[in-house]
Amino acid sequence: YLPSYAFCRLSSLTNITIPDGVEKIENYAFEKCSSLTEITIPNSVTTIGENAFYNCSSLANVVLGNSVKTIGANAFYNCASGMNINIPASVENLAKGTGNYNNSICTNIANVRFESSTPPATLTWQTFQPYSTYYVPAGSKAAYREILIIEGEPKIIEY
Repeated sequence: YLPSYAFCRLSSLTNITIPDGVEKIENYAFEKCSSLTEITIPNSVTTIGENAFYNCSSLANVVLGNSVKTIGANAFYNCASGMNINIPASVENLAKGTGNYNNSICTNIANVRFESSTPPATLTWQTFQPYSTYYVPAGSKAAYREILIIEGEPKIIEY
């Protein structure tokens, strides 16, 4: 695993490929790595802890492995504006909202692509920002809409 605060505030870090075999990225592992622009998370990782990439303000490209099951609160909070993220079908637990967006998975994410036709059990309208665009598998728009609706119609596009 990558321990808490392992790379915290390492401002010279621009990209990283986590080695295969790492199963967990602990809380705050990459907090405030302000120059980090991309990261590849291997299929061996099952858990991304709370605040793992908190305030990585240049992080624009995240590749999640197909074994990630849990993404903690604020995992990608305050990353680069316009960031895109794919949520693999393996994800079962997304951080639960608590009534404010500060406890969401992330801010600044423009597009969220879900690989599963069934929404993760812990997905709420507070998981992502309300202005995000959601891409979901064909035939699953209604299931996601029930969860993501807040005020007005959420932008959900089937692929």
